[in-house]
Amino acid sequence: MKSILVQGSKNREALYHIQVSQNMGTPFKGTFEEEMPGLTFFQEIPKDIEVVWLLKPTLKALLRVASIPLIIADLTKFPEHDKKKVSGLPIIEGLIIPGSCRLGTMPPALFMKGPLGFISRSKSLAYEAAYETTKSGVGQSLVMVVKNGSLEKFKDILKKYFSIEEIREII
Repeated sequence: MKSILVQGSKNREALYHIQVSQNMGTPFKGTFEEEMPGLTFFQEIPKDIEVVWLLKPTLKALLRVASIPLIIADLTKFPEHDKKKVSGLPIIEGLIIPGSCRLGTMPPALFMKGPLGFISRSKSLAYEAAYETTKSGVGQSLVMVVKNGSLEKFKDILKKYFSIEEIREII
């Protein structure tokens, strides 16, 4: 995993998700916008950041990180007129590499390390696929939820920014 920055937030839910992700081994370089316990705070976004996780996505925050190669943000409650302004950005809702990284709110208990990579447009279908494969004893090397943009574009991003040799098949 490359250099990851998380948008700071002190609300209980955000702190919980950061802690769960850190417990899985997600290597955060630090935080921006708001200080958080245990993470280095950056006034400006460092030049080497390749992945950013927005816990509270706003249009201002998305435009601030527009040059970052991969943005993790749940835009479910985002205003439609603002979604159009960021439709070309490389935004995904979440990703998990079981045993080493979690960005987003995916529940780690559904996932198990294994050979399958899932790229889905639906969070519920991604969870269902992970649950069923885990239940049958076949784990996942990566699960990613993509709401906008070309799935092929995200496969290219995966190859460039993540070294996941264990993937035997991407579904």
